Amino acid sequence: MSLKKCLGAAFAAFILIGAIGFLMHKGKNSTSSVSSTGSAESITTYSSELKSVSLAADVEFKDDSIQVTNKDSFAWTTVEMCLNGASAASGNCCYTIPLMSPGKTYTVSAMDFTKSDGTHFSPFTKKIQRLFISCKTPEGDGIGSWPAAR
Repeated sequence: MSLKKCLGAAFAAFILIGAIGFLMHKGKNSTSSVSSTGSAESITTYSSELKSVSLAADVEFKDDSIQVTNKDSFAWTTVEMCLNGASAASGNCCYTIPLMSPGKTYTVSAMDFTKSDGTHFSPFTKKIQRLFISCKTPEGDGIGSWPAAR
């Protein structure tokens, strides 16, 4: 085999191995940007092949809103908060936030929680009993549940 053919075969193998490595890495994490308040924040989505993680949060129930502080050292992405049940698929009122940064507090009006059919939660006719949160984290799928004070 000539030197030219050997170098060509080696180059082709190098390109093939690099492409396979790129495709394998691309499926694990991806980053995009959003702007909800005029400033861009980076959102990283994580692979769902990881373990479940208990979320650390301070949750305060107000008359007509809920305050949630992410007490973890990492961001939560694709955050779904649901009232009185674990998911929107179960007919519960939920609210979705793309990103909850570590150490930041988020306030959500109870009336911003909606069922999948668009029906809003009414704090005047229903009582909040519990808040459920599910999200993606660097460690895996994050889950947490906090009871409302009685």
